[in-house]
Amino acid sequence: MRLETGDLKLETYLALIFLRGAGVLFLPSSIGPQQPRSSRRRPSRTHIRSVACPYCIAIPGALCIGSRGKPREANHFERILEFEAWRWSE
Repeated sequence: MRLETGDLKLETYLALIFLRGAGVLFLPSSIGPQQPRSSRRRPSRTHIRSVACPYCIAIPGALCIGSRGKPREANHFERILEFEAWRWSE
């Protein structure tokens, strides 16, 4: 079977079939779902603080409160989950 140079997608597909049959798991970066580069980055603490913390009831923009009642630089895990839910709901 001779393929033309314009059949690059078909060549790649056939190569994947061959590699899959050989037990090799390989996906080129050009194949498969791609996310924009900006969406793969971790959000900053400031961005996460744009939502209220369900754990310590900190208002949006304020620091989380630790177990000893002092402000903490890190965000609670629940606040991060809340931010991610808000981020992907838009």
